[in-house]
Amino acid sequence: MNRIEKLRQAALNRTHKSCEFFYRFYKRYGEQGGGADYLRYADAFYHAFCETSPSISDGELIVGETTDGLTDLEREEWLNTYKKIATDSHDRAGGGQDSHMAIDYE
Repeated sequence: MNRIEKLRQAALNRTHKSCEFFYRFYKRYGEQGGGADYLRYADAFYHAFCETSPSISDGELIVGETTDGLTDLEREEWLNTYKKIATDSHDRAGGGQDSHMAIDYE
């Protein structure tokens, strides 16, 4: 049970630590002009997944988090341009936990 509680706390306190994926997603999504929004979104996800490498942390039940593999220039662009967009999208979506976890469910 201790392991589950650790995983629960990690999920509740998660931040955008995997900025490499989000950087590549929002950069690609923003570079594409016009076209159907759902196709741009799908292409940006495909591109981001292809350009990042998964990382497996100790104790994970579901693995595949990305690491921060950005260059200094990319990190600066992430911080100054794309992080605000990602944070706003994350907040509008409820932090990603409203349908993925049953809090305090025994």
